[in-house]
Amino acid sequence: MITKLTIEFFKSLEKLDLDLGQINVLVGANGSGKSNLLVGLDGKAERQVLMTAHNPAVLDGLPLENDKVRLFTVGRSNTGRTVVRRVEVTPDILERVKKGWSISRLWMQGHLGGVPHV
Repeated sequence: MITKLTIEFFKSLEKLDLDLGQINVLVGANGSGKSNLLVGLDGKAERQVLMTAHNPAVLDGLPLENDKVRLFTVGRSNTGRTVVRRVEVTPDILERVKKGWSISRLWMQGHLGGVPHV
């Protein structure tokens, strides 16, 4: 299993250092650089998922309380570089999920970060 991903100065990525889990979801707008993270990864990791999406509805159903599941937001800086941030699952986020909030709703309303500033 790939546990760490470090990339420097590749395509739109300036510097990136991510700790990966078994399930890793990258969510961000079209053109934010999500696919650049996957380019260059050789081989297949056994039972590990790396997924990119621009539609936050794919997040619904992810067990965020499981530390093996990692959610990352992907966006662009004001200089055009790709910025990747791991979403830290806070007690507030877990409480909203318990109250019936979908993960896509949390993302769309900015509680997870990653919503483009337009």
